[in-house]
Amino acid sequence: MFNFKKRKINKIGGSYMISLPHDWVRDIGYPKKVNVHMDKDKKLIVEVEGNVLANCSTASTEPSKEKI
Repeated sequence: MFNFKKRKINKIGGSYMISLPHDWVRDIGYPKKVNVHMDKDKKLIVEVEGNVLANCSTASTEPSKEKI
C-alpha cells in the first residue's frame, strides 16, 4: 500500500492538478487515461478499466479562497 501523504493542488491554466507518486503510477502500468469520480462521502475514486486503484478522502469540494 502506498502512503500518498499530503498532495499539493496546483493551478495550471484553468485546471487544478494533483501529482501522483511515481512508484504508484509505475506499479499500475502507466495508464494514459483513468476515470476519476466522487462518491457520496466526497471521496475521490481513481479507476483503470473498472479496477479501483485509490480511494482518496477529500476535506471539501467547495473551492478554497486561498490563493494557489
